[in-house]
Amino acid sequence: MPRAYNEDPVSVTPAKRLPPLLPVFLLGLALLSAAALSLDVVRATSGIKGDEATYVAMAFSAAYDGDLQFERRDLERFWATYQSGPEGIFLKRGQHVRLSRASSFPFLRTVTWPEKRADRLFFGKAFAYAVAAAPLVRLAGLNGLLLFNVLLWGSCLIAAYAYLRTASPEGLAAGFAVAFFGLSITPVFLLWLTPEIFHVALVFLAYFLWYYRDAAPAASRTTTRPPLGSAASSRRMA
Repeated sequence: MPRAYNEDPVSVTPAKRLPPLLPVFLLGLALLSAAALSLDVVRATSGIKGDEATYVAMAFSAAYDGDLQFERRDLERFWATYQSGPEGIFLKRGQHVRLSRASSFPFLRTVTWPEKRADRLFFGKAFAYAVAAAPLVRLAGLNGLLLFNVLLWGSCLIAAYAYLRTASPEGLAAGFAVAFFGLSITPVFLLWLTPEIFHVALVFLAYFLWYYRDAAPAASRTTTRPPLGSAASSRRMA
C-alpha cells in the first residue's frame, strides 16, 4: 500500500475572514459622510458649475414632486437654495408618444406629437443620476446630493481594496486603492453635482462584481500538494 505523506499547504488565506483594514475604510467613509451633511454645499462647491443647474433641479423635482417636470415650484425651490436662477439649465417641450402598427419589421412604430400645455417643460438631460440620488435629497436636501457622491466614491474605494487583497498583501492592497481613488481626478467629482462620479461607480462596481466572483474563491481556496520525494516514492510503491 502507498505510504501516507504529510501535506504541504500552498495557500492559507482564510475564506471568510473580515478584511483587517475594512473598519478603517468604513470610519473614513463615515467621517466624509458627516462632512457632506454638515457643509454649506453652495459655498463649498462654488455655486453653479457646468450642467449642475439641470441635475440639481431635476434631483429636487424627483425628490419632492415625484416627477421630472420643470414648473414654477421648481424655479422657486432652486432660487431658495442658490439665491439665483438656474443658469445654463437644459429644458425641452413634452411630447406624446403612441405605438402604432407598421407593415415592416419590427411591425411597430412610434408616433410623437408635441403636447399643447404651455405651463411646464421637462428636463433635457439623462435622469438616472437625479432619480438615484432622490431619496437622499429628500432626506437632506442639497447635502443629500453631496452625500450620494461621497457614498459612491467610498463604495468604489472599498471595492478596489477588496479586489486587490485577493492577490496582494493587506497594506499594498489598501495603498493601491487609496492611490487610485485618492490621487486621481475622482475626488474632484465629489464636489461636482453632476453624474461623473455616478458613471465611474457604475462602470467600476460592475467590473468588480464580475471579476471578484472569480478572484475571491481562488484567493480563499487552500490547495495542498505532497512533497516531491514522497509523491515519487508513493508512485513507485504503487
